Amino acid sequence: MKASEMNIDYTLLEKQRDHLLAILWHDDKGEGVHGLLNEEIGWGIVNLLDELLDQNHYKQKNEK
Repeated sequence: MKASEMNIDYTLLEKQRDHLLAILWHDDKGEGVHGLLNEEIGWGIVNLLDELLDQNHYKQKNEK
């Protein structure tokens, strides 16, 4: 394994991203526990997770 490669469970990563997104979405709509998560940081994390998932999808697509 190269130093830049990591062993990531992308299925779990996607579930975690979806869970975080649900918290942010409901919190923003006033349906959740408002202030449970800093909104700016939360959306930044969602964006980072999206980028990781997109890169993995692109990599898998090109390996076929």
